[in-house]
Amino acid sequence: MRVKEIMNKFVVIANPEESIRSVARKMETYNVGFIVIIDEDKRPIGVVTDRDLALRVLGYNISPETPVSKVMTHNVLAVTENVSLVEALKTMEENNVRRLPVLNDEGLVVGIVTADEVLVRLVGYLNKLGVIYAQSLRPAGW
Repeated sequence: MRVKEIMNKFVVIANPEESIRSVARKMETYNVGFIVIIDEDKRPIGVVTDRDLALRVLGYNISPETPVSKVMTHNVLAVTENVSLVEALKTMEENNVRRLPVLNDEGLVVGIVTADEVLVRLVGYLNKLGVIYAQSLRPAGW
């Protein structure tokens, strides 16, 4: 399975000049905990999570009017849409992250893959497998 088959195509983005307050409000509005920060060419240059805001902003008493670029993670880990899901999960595991932006061949953000979404899909597949298995145990004619 490829990342593009499971990724969420809805990605919340922000500009590096946006205030921390603005980014936090976007998180609330769209009910997300992860925002990709993009440059003027719409390429990812950073990410910010709700945890980043709690630890880096509240923990150090940084003004909510500060540009988000001051607290974002600059080292963007991402995968391309054609990479295998196994490879994406390996990247998450090796880097201890739960979310990865998904890029197209031009390096533009086209989605996000999350450990939560993968888990939901796997549980769904296991449920279907359980139904198939249970049906195979029924005697013929039931």
